Amino acid sequence: MEEAVVQGRAARALDPAGAEAHNNLGAALATAGRFDEAAEEISEALRISSTFSDAHRNLGLVRMKQGRDDEAIREFTDALRSAPMLADVHYNVAVLLARRGDSAEALEHLEAAVRLQPADQAARRLRGCAIRGGHEAVTRRAAAATPHPHAHALAALPTCARPSHFSDRISIEPATMAPTPPTAVQSMGPPKVV
Repeated sequence: MEEAVVQGRAARALDPAGAEAHNNLGAALATAGRFDEAAEEISEALRISSTFSDAHRNLGLVRMKQGRDDEAIREFTDALRSAPMLADVHYNVAVLLARRGDSAEALEHLEAAVRLQPADQAARRLRGCAIRGGHEAVTRRAAAATPHPHAHALAALPTCARPSHFSDRISIEPATMAPTPPTAVQSMGPPKVV
């Protein structure tokens, strides 16, 4: 993981004004568990390019890891403004909304996640829980949720292991790649809110 940070710093040195370089370094730092530094780099990417959906997604995940749920929701919402088809982001917003007791809005995001990614078992389970059990059931389930297993967030580092099960890892992919299907998701390491 430290090698990725070293490479990220080298890439940023070559392109200090590049949003992707800052975002990718932020992803590498987050992968290494250095969330404060990651947030700084990703925030710099957003200063350079305020509509960079991967950076908003990544900062949302970092904020989730830091327990700063309101900030995470804000970042995820910004990501959805420029890229509304991000099923994993809808899922993450739903989890955070459910945790704070807004099950109606959480259900809307779960519906979107399932519509966009019908095979997504995490979203389908949480959605079913919300429909069957109402507010209390979805809040309990969301409290135990970690980042979505199919999140393509913390966009960087193309050579990570791919999870075949739910994990509490933040997922990452190269910022220069289009979103990949769930079978090609790359994993970053523990916590799953994605």
